[in-house]
Amino acid sequence: MQAIDQIETDGGFFCGPSADCLQKIARPDMALSVWRRALDPALQAWLDALKPEQLPHKRFVAARLMVPDVVKAACAELPDSPEKTMLVDDVSDLIDRFSDIVSATSLRVRLEAIDGDACRRFHQDAVEARLLCTYRGPATEWGYADPGEEPQDIKALQRGDAAICKGSAWRGAPSHRLVHRSPPIAGSGSLRLLLVVDPADPAEDQEWAAYQRPRRGRPPN
Repeated sequence: MQAIDQIETDGGFFCGPSADCLQKIARPDMALSVWRRALDPALQAWLDALKPEQLPHKRFVAARLMVPDVVKAACAELPDSPEKTMLVDDVSDLIDRFSDIVSATSLRVRLEAIDGDACRRFHQDAVEARLLCTYRGPATEWGYADPGEEPQDIKALQRGDAAICKGSAWRGAPSHRLVHRSPPIAGSGSLRLLLVVDPADPAEDQEWAAYQRPRRGRPPN
C-alpha cells in the first residue's frame, strides 16, 4: 500500500502516513487514529472490476494465530491473481496490527460487500475499539457532535485508510464527542467492500460468527 504524506491532528483525531499512527489510539485524548494510505493501483482496479457477487461477504471469529488462514478461506471464491494475494495479505496485516494495539488474542472480523445504507446514524461503537478499512467504494464518515445530535461538519475517511475508533467500552477512556457512520449510498449504485475488526471473546461470539447476513443487507459500520 502507498502511504500519503500528510499528518493532521484535530481534537481526538490523528492522521498520518505511517502505520505507527494507529498506535496513537492508546492516548487518553485520542478517539480516532488513521493510517492514511492509498491502495495499490492494481489492487484498486481489480476490486473495482469484480462483480458484486464475487466480492467477499464473510464474518468470522478467530484466534490471532489463525487469522491468515481464515482470511485466505474468506477470500477463496475470488479469482486467483496477484491482486487476490495482495488483498489477503493486507487484510491479515491490518488485523495483526490491530491485535497488537488492543492486546487481543482473538478477533471478530467482517469482510463484507455493502450496497445499501448500513448504520447511517452517527454513533460511537459499544466495543473497546474497532478497526475500519474500506477497500472499495466510499469510506466511513465522521465528525464531532453531542449525544443525540449530528455533526455540523461531516468529514470522511479515504478509500484504503486504516482507522481505529475508540469505542465506549475502552477501559478508563474519558467521554469524547467523535462519532461516525456508514456513508449513505442507497440508490446511488455504489458498492462498498468493508473490513471491520473488533476484539472478541470466542465463548460469546460463536453465535455472531454463525450468522450470515444477506449480501444485500444492512451491516453496521
